[in-house]
Amino acid sequence: MRTMFVLRGAPGAGKTTLIRRHRLGDLAIGLDDFRRLYSAPFTDLDGMPTLSMAFGAEKQVVAAFKAAVTARIRQGGTVLLDCTNPSRRSYREFASLARRCGYEVYVVDVQGELTDDELIERNETRRGALDYVEPGVVVDIAARVRAGAASVTERLVDLDEVRRLNTIIETDITGRYERLVIIGDVHSCAGALAGVKEHFGGWDPASLFIFVGDLFDRGPDAAGVLDLIVDDAGRIPDNIVLVEGNHDEHLRMLVGNVRGVGWSHTRESRRQILASGRRDGDIEALLARMVPLAALRLAGRHVLVTHAGLDAATIDRVIAEREDGLLSWDLTEIPMLQLLLGSSERSTTFRGRSSYARAVEPRLSHPRILQVHGHRNGSRGEDPGPERAADHVYTLEHGVEQGGHLAVLEIGADGTRTLHAFGEDHPMVLAAADSSSLLARMSAHPEVRVREVADMPGVLACNFSRRAFAKGLWDRTSRRARGLFVRASDCEVVARGYDKFFNVGQTPGPASLEEVVRAGVGRPLTVRRKWNGYLAIVSVIDGRLRVLSKSGVTPFSEHASSLLAAHLGERAGELAEIISGAGASLTFEVISRRDPHIIDEGDDKVILLDAIRNQEDMELLDDLRLHLAETFGFVSPRVEVLARAADDSALTALAARIRAAEERKEEGFVITYAGGAMAKCKSQYYADVKAFRAQLSRRADGRPIRASGPGTRLMRAFLDRGDAEDLLERFTLDGLLGPVIDVPALVAAL
Repeated sequence: MRTMFVLRGAPGAGKTTLIRRHRLGDLAIGLDDFRRLYSAPFTDLDGMPTLSMAFGAEKQVVAAFKAAVTARIRQGGTVLLDCTNPSRRSYREFASLARRCGYEVYVVDVQGELTDDELIERNETRRGALDYVEPGVVVDIAARVRAGAASVTERLVDLDEVRRLNTIIETDITGRYERLVIIGDVHSCAGALAGVKEHFGGWDPASLFIFVGDLFDRGPDAAGVLDLIVDDAGRIPDNIVLVEGNHDEHLRMLVGNVRGVGWSHTRESRRQILASGRRDGDIEALLARMVPLAALRLAGRHVLVTHAGLDAATIDRVIAEREDGLLSWDLTEIPMLQLLLGSSERSTTFRGRSSYARAVEPRLSHPRILQVHGHRNGSRGEDPGPERAADHVYTLEHGVEQGGHLAVLEIGADGTRTLHAFGEDHPMVLAAADSSSLLARMSAHPEVRVREVADMPGVLACNFSRRAFAKGLWDRTSRRARGLFVRASDCEVVARGYDKFFNVGQTPGPASLEEVVRAGVGRPLTVRRKWNGYLAIVSVIDGRLRVLSKSGVTPFSEHASSLLAAHLGERAGELAEIISGAGASLTFEVISRRDPHIIDEGDDKVILLDAIRNQEDMELLDDLRLHLAETFGFVSPRVEVLARAADDSALTALAARIRAAEERKEEGFVITYAGGAMAKCKSQYYADVKAFRAQLSRRADGRPIRASGPGTRLMRAFLDRGDAEDLLERFTLDGLLGPVIDVPALVAAL
C-alpha cells in the first residue's frame, strides 16, 4: 500500500528500536544500511569498530540509497525512511516523488522532547557497535532536528499508527444497496460501458458499482469512458468505487511525469482525454478516487474485489476478524504492485510480471471470501475461460477491446449472482451510409461527441467537446451540437435546445454592446431576463413526453421531470399533444433549492424559455411559447423591446437595462438582435458571486486563493469571519448529486 513514513531524530532517539518493536524492519531503509555495504571493517584508536567512506564512497552510498528508495516507491510498498532527516529539505525529493506516485506521506517525530543529555546517554549504550557516533555529532544533529521542525508540512503520526493507516476495514452494505455491480476491465471501450450504464439505470443510487481497474488503454475511446464516469462538473457519483489497475497506474506515472518513455497505449489514452477538453487535473482527480482493493460484506458473505487477485495464503496472513464480524485487511506489507499484477509464481514475481495461466485461479480460492478480479484470464496460449474461474473466484477480464466482451457480475441483496456481457458498439455507423446527413456530419466532426441516450435506444445526443469550449473551436456544426437529439435510424431531430451562443465580449460572440447595436442597426433589438438555474429540454419522442438535460437522461433531467409533472398535474398528455403536433421542443430553466446556483431565484419552479422547432436549423416559435405559457400557467420571461429599429439610442437602453439587472441582483439578460442573433449579457454582481464560488472551490482543494479580481471582496469578507467553517457547514445542503454549498444564502449572510 502506498504510504511513506519519514522518521526524524538524532542518533540515540530510538528509531531503530521502535522499528524493531513494531516488526517493521523489512519496510525500513536508511543510509547506514548502505554505508555498511560500501566499507570494509575498520577500527578507531580505541579499537572500536567503525566505517570508512574513503574514495568517494559516501557519494556512492547516497546515490544507491536514492535508487533503492525510488525503486520501493515505484513498487508501491510501505516505506520507512530511517534517517535523521533534520529538516524537510532532507526528504522533500522523496516526498515529491511519492506523492506523484499516489502515496500518502507522514512524518514520525522520534526525537520529540528528548534533551541532549538523554540522547547522549542513549547513544552511549551503543558504544562498541558500528552505529555509535561521537557525542558532538549527536548534539549537532539534535539541534538541527529541532530547528527543522518548522519546515515539516506533512501530518505527524506515531510509529504505532503505521499498520492502522495501511488497514482497510470491510464495509457491510447489506440493506444499504439493492445490488452490487462489479464491472470488469473497460480498456477505453466507452460503447460497452455505456451499455452497462444504461442497463443499470445510469449509476442508479440504489446500486453500488465497483470497477476492477484498467479503465483505459487499447480501446477506441478513453475520453468517452471518462465522460461516462465523471460528470461535467468533475464529480464521480458516491456509489462508484474505482479499484486501481496497472494501466491506471501507468496513467498516474505519465501525468506525474515519473516515467518518460514507453506505454504507447497509455499515452494515446491521455492524448484522447486532453483532446476532449479535459485537463491533467481531471485525470488526477479520477486517480485520487482509486483504492487498492474493495472489501465488502453482503448478505452474510465476504466479498473482495482486487485488480489481479490475491492468493489464499496471503489473504489469511493479512485479514483479522473484528468483534462485529467485519474483516480488517492489513496491507502494510502488501506492495501496490502485487495488487496490480496479482499473486504470481516466484520467478514471475521476481521479473515484475504476472502469472496469466488459468491454473493460477484455484490458488486464489479462499473458502470464506468471494474474490472478484480482472487483469488476467488465461495465458497467450489459452482461450479465455468462463467468468467463474474457480470455487469462490470470478475473473472479469474478457478482452472487450479485442472483440470480446465487458464482463459484469451483479450480486443481489439476497446474494444471488448474475453475469452480464456487454459488447463494444459504435452507434454512429447507423447513419454513415449518407455522408451528408446531419448525424454523419456530427459524427465526423472532431469537436462533437455523439452518445446514445440512456433508456432511449436509437436516440443519440450530440454535444460539443470540452476542448471546443476551452479553446473556442466553433463552427456551424459544433455550435449546433448543444443538446441536439437525433434518431439514428432516419437522422430525424427528435428534440433540441439552443445553438450555442455567447456572452458579450466572449469570442466568437459580439465584442461589445456597441458591436451588437452596429450589427443590428435598423432592426428590432429585444432583451429577456436570464434566469439562473439549469436547462431542461422537453419533447415527445416515440409517443412519450420526455424531459432531457443537454446530454440526455440525468439526475438533473429526472428532477426537472418531477417538477414539470407537479406543475402540469393531469394535463401532461395535453401538453404532449400540442408540442408533438407542432413538431417542437420546449426549453425550461429549472429552479431548485436542491441545486443552488449564483442567484437566489426563489422556490422550486420551471420557467418556460422557448419553443423550438425540431429541425437542424434553430427556429424559435414565439407564438407557441406564448400560447403554452397562458394555457398552462408557465412563468415565461417577458420580451422587452429596447428598440424597434436599433440606433445609438439602443446603446443607452442597453446600459439602462444593465443597471436594472445590477439593482435587482439578476444574472443578466439575453439580447436578440440583427434578425435573430442572440448574445448573453451578465451582470457584474453575478460575475462577482460566481468568482467567489470559484474561490471557495480553490480553498477546498487546497489551491492558492487569488488576491485580486472578481470575487475577492466576498472572499475577504468570508475569511474575516471568525465562523467561516461553521458558515460553510450551515449553508451546505443535500444537492441533487451530493452535498453542495448554497452560495446565494452564504453571500446573503456575509
